[in-house]
Amino acid sequence: MDITTIVIDIIAGAIGGYATGIAAKQYSIGTAGNVIAGLIGGVIGGWITLSIFGGAAPAPADATAAAGGMSIGHIIEQIIGGLIGGGVLQVIAGIIKQQTAKA
Repeated sequence: MDITTIVIDIIAGAIGGYATGIAAKQYSIGTAGNVIAGLIGGVIGGWITLSIFGGAAPAPADATAAAGGMSIGHIIEQIIGGLIGGGVLQVIAGIIKQQTAKA
């Protein structure tokens, strides 16, 4: 996992957490909470995606070199993993918040 991959995961996770907070208001933990949960979830989701898929199919050498060693498939995988991871962790955090508020 290089720095570019982590940055993609963080940005995608923040967007995923924020969007999930807007779409599922009952699980929202506030804008900042949604984004922070999304950041963490994005990194976790991206790491899981990378562990499962191991990166995309190899691209031609000249295209990979021009993209800094990353193929478009790898970038898309990381964006999807980050979005999903950010959204899932944000919902989990919202559920925990609801359960602790009831107690």
